Amino acid sequence: MRTLNNARACLSWLNYLNTEQQATALFGTIIPELKTAAELYSIPNYNISYGAEVRLLGDAGVDLSVQYYGTDFAYNNPLENTPLKAAGSKFHNYARALNENYPNLLSRCRFYLESDTASGSSEDYALFYSIAGSAADTLLPSLLVDNNTSEVKETVLELRATVKPQLELWLVGFMNSREKKPLRLVFVNPQNSIDQFIMGIKKLYPELPSDFEDNLHAVANLNLFNFMLNIDIMPDGSLGNTIGIDLLFETLLPTNQQKLLSSSECKKFISLLNEWEIADSRVDLVPNCVQLLNIETQKETYQLLSALSHFKLRWQDNNLLPTKAYIWLKFDK
Repeated sequence: MRTLNNARACLSWLNYLNTEQQATALFGTIIPELKTAAELYSIPNYNISYGAEVRLLGDAGVDLSVQYYGTDFAYNNPLENTPLKAAGSKFHNYARALNENYPNLLSRCRFYLESDTASGSSEDYALFYSIAGSAADTLLPSLLVDNNTSEVKETVLELRATVKPQLELWLVGFMNSREKKPLRLVFVNPQNSIDQFIMGIKKLYPELPSDFEDNLHAVANLNLFNFMLNIDIMPDGSLGNTIGIDLLFETLLPTNQQKLLSSSECKKFISLLNEWEIADSRVDLVPNCVQLLNIETQKETYQLLSALSHFKLRWQDNNLLPTKAYIWLKFDK
């Protein structure tokens, strides 16, 4: 059963880290809670992958997320008989509508569950939907209504139109685990231009933090990452006070990432994080999480791919916050 293997793979990875000194430094002391979450996210006979969000400054801690595939939710709710039934029902509603209206986009659809506590009911989780292009034109309004955010529908539609063509909506998240339950919008940089990317952000935030543009240009000059923008829409329709910038590697292959992480450009990037005082020595442990692990069972040998999805820069009320690293886990025969 593939899903049991996926869960077991995540547990094997956590067990591996738990035998290393880096586990406590990166994850703190909540490895048992992560193992519980890995099992909770599992669905029998379905392929999934996990994400681990690691803080690189301040109190050690990690949040575990899961990625599901839209094709698995088009005709039913695989989470029907689990504590995540309510979340699965919402994913099913969207996947069914996408399949009916844009069947060619279904294979590209992804869903994500994410928790700040790695425990709790489905209402405690953030629900993310990948949504883009013509599908967003048609399905975004109903998606907002289905997730009880209809009061900000017009604001979101207007904002999405305002930032074009510099920014394109890619992901919508309903942050149910946060106290104020903001709506998270994630935008890609379709023109792959840092100047156009910043221009699009200025349409939303005309007065950016004083170090914002210089810092983004410094990172862009390293030619390591693609950029995505994260913003929050509050229940009253106002913009949140945090700007998040995802820095994504173009490759998720561990062998390729290991070369990138040992490059002079990546060393310069880590130096920038240290210079900006948004990471400590934990950033030096992140490359150890990029690897291929073989997991032996009685019948077969499986391979666990552990790669670095992205780093995140964040500004809140004009202050640069501690950075985070996001580790991606996928399991294959």
